Amino acid sequence: MIRPIATFMMALTGAFFFFVFVAQDIRVLENPEIGALPWGLILRYALAMALGGAIAGFLFSGLFGRSGLGGWLLAVFAGVLATTIAGLFGSAIGELPELLSTGVTGATLIPIFAGLLVLPLSIADQPAMAGVLLIMVVVTHVLVRNRRRA
Repeated sequence: MIRPIATFMMALTGAFFFFVFVAQDIRVLENPEIGALPWGLILRYALAMALGGAIAGFLFSGLFGRSGLGGWLLAVFAGVLATTIAGLFGSAIGELPELLSTGVTGATLIPIFAGLLVLPLSIADQPAMAGVLLIMVVVTHVLVRNRRRA
């Protein structure tokens, strides 16, 4: 029963860091017209990033909840890895309409692999986001550890 916890928490983490990334882009715009933003595309990618996070959380759920210092280090590694991979999976899911219409091309692969940069770019502009990631990893680890003990 640990997989649902890690799956949900990493889905939440993936979507959160996508919103941080988008907020940074919006902040750079001069006088952004909120109504003129591509909300459909933003929502599509937010859902895709949440789904990518869920898949990554499911895949790496076994790395959370272990006891001792090694367990904590493994959880931090798993959280960073899952969040990074969530960007890749989320970008691939977000690009699915383009992939289905044009096939796999360089133009579709570039944004997919750029998804690997969502976490580092979110943290680079706002180092406090590393603390947010750590908090989300700690919560995931503690919830999974409690479930393992139950």
